[in-house]
Amino acid sequence: VRAEIEMLRSERLAYEQEGIQTREALARSEVYCRALEARVAVLKTHARRLEWHHQAADDLAVQHIIRTQALEAGARDDTLEDTGTVEADLQMPTTTTPKNSSNNNNNTNDNNHNNNNPNNMTPEAVQTMIDQALLRNSSGRDGSHSSHA
Repeated sequence: VRAEIEMLRSERLAYEQEGIQTREALARSEVYCRALEARVAVLKTHARRLEWHHQAADDLAVQHIIRTQALEAGARDDTLEDTGTVEADLQMPTTTTPKNSSNNNNNTNDNNHNNNNPNNMTPEAVQTMIDQALLRNSSGRDGSHSSHA
């Protein structure tokens, strides 16, 4: 009977030892799981930051495109104005033929037509459009969206 009691005690001790090892393994697994969850949270935060930076870069690219288009439009207007001035200087009115006087009238009409063209905007109007677009697109986070150089 004593031998049987000793055998049962040793089996119980073995089961208890196995239970302790199982609980320790479970605790290690839970710690590892929490560490993985924390890492996932860090990676999600990093991904959101990258998305924000990507959007900010896109916004900046759009701002530069708008500014470039505005500068090109201004340069085009300046070129047209300069060309119109040169053409006007080169065309001297003559009184010998009525055909030349009708050409001068046509040039005046062409100049008036160019002034009425909505594509011939003043630099101030272009700057106003840029400012309005920037205000619409600006996130206001860093204040770096000023359109003035």
